[in-house]
Amino acid sequence: MDAALDWYQNTALASTVGSSPTLTAVLSALHALGFTCIMGGALFANLGRLGVLFPGRPVRELTLPGSRLIALGLAISLPTGLALFGPRATAAGHNMFFGLKMLFLLTATGV
Repeated sequence: MDAALDWYQNTALASTVGSSPTLTAVLSALHALGFTCIMGGALFANLGRLGVLFPGRPVRELTLPGSRLIALGLAISLPTGLALFGPRATAAGHNMFFGLKMLFLLTATGV
């Protein structure tokens, strides 16, 4: 595992992102937006399932938009997260909080 993390940390993408504060800031902002979409979609869909949000509506009408929002968030967060992960791959790979974030992400997407 450490060899793969070291390899990814030494790629051209990781070097480019790591050496550009502007690129890192843009990627971080987009990544936060994607993560917000994922969590917002999960919250919307689950509150709909529980009958807390729009109780008179069919559950499908609430879970479908929530699922689409989760998919949009994943489409934004995965590439930006991979790019941001590169410059600190070795440190992030051994960070308990990063692992917890990934666990929450997997839980929210239902994988």
